[in-house]
Parts: sequence; C-alpha cells; structure tokens
Amino acid sequence: MCNQMSEEAYANIQGGTDTEHLAALFMTYLCPSAKDWESYHSVSEMRTALQKSIHTIISIQVATESITERAPNDLNVAITDGRSLIASRFRDHKTEQPPSLYYSTSAGVTLNRQFPDHPDDTDGPSDPSKDTKAGEEGKNSHAVRGRQEHGKHVIIASEPTTYKGEWELIEKNSIMLVEGGELIGIEKLDYTRV
Repeated sequence: MCNQMSEEAYANIQGGTDTEHLAALFMTYLCPSAKDWESYHSVSEMRTALQKSIHTIISIQVATESITERAPNDLNVAITDGRSLIASRFRDHKTEQPPSLYYSTSAGVTLNRQFPDHPDDTDGPSDPSKDTKAGEEGKNSHAVRGRQEHGKHVIIASEPTTYKGEWELIEKNSIMLVEGGELIGIEKLDYTRV
C-alpha cells in the first residue's frame, strides 16, 4: 500500500495500525499536495477520497491474495474536520453485515439533559443532591434550553446511547454526509468488489 500513498502522507504514519494506513491513504486522495492539508475540503471531496481509499484497499487485496483466502473488509469510518463529517458503514461481503453504526439528529437534547455534571464546572462533578432527586434520572440543572432552542446536530455511535427511537441505523455499504451540523444525506458507497 506504501506505493499508493503520497510521500507526505506516508511520512506521517507513526505506527503499524491499519487505521493509520487508511488515514494516510485517505489524505493522499484528499490532498494531492501537503500544502492542501490545512485547506477546507467539502463533504463531496471527502466522500470521493474515502471511496478511492476503499477501492485501493480491495484492489491491493485482490492482487495479493487468492479470492478464497481473502477476508471481507469491515470499514466503519468517521472522518471530520470540525465542520464537515463523513461516516461509512461498509463490509464487502454479499450477505454478511458490517458492525452497526447509528446516527441521531435529536439525541443531543436528551444527552444534555441526561447527565447532572456540566463541562464548565470548575469544582468537579456537581453535587447530585442539588441536581437530581434520589433515584431520578435525566435532570441536569444546567440544561436550561428547550428542545426547539438546540441547534442542528448529528451524533454518530456504534450503538444508540439514548432512546432507540432517536437513532437510525446506517445501511450496509452507505456513507453519511454532514456539513455545518446538518445531515446532507446518506448515499450508497460507490465501490466494486473486484
């Protein structure tokens, strides 16, 4: 895979994990030049770079292993630059499912109300006797905004972290596109198993 990567991307690999190599390959396709690493990239550019990375991984495996020996790839990947986000749920097998990957555009409100601590508290965790009644969950005295006052958001998780009705499973071999905290869409990954 090294000869598929740019020199700049390869030089930034610090270990031997598959995650680091996938990230370097992704950066090779996203940023043809190292000067582009600090630039903003649209979700469309990010999607294309991830699709090319997946194509490359499968092509290398097919070229170096026999089809009967090759294990399918599970590539649940989430990539963000702080403004844009892409997340894929992928497994290149005809019938087997990849590990789960969920998203929510409403669970942030529940999560904000669920925990009594506030991230800006300087004295450590708040006193549970002040924020919740004994045995009562879901009371955060710092959560003062109503549901309508929360901004648009998207949360990605391997499993739902609040009520199941607030979460959607991303379909197999799909990629989710988020820009500016808003879900742009979910598309099928354009890949071909060679």
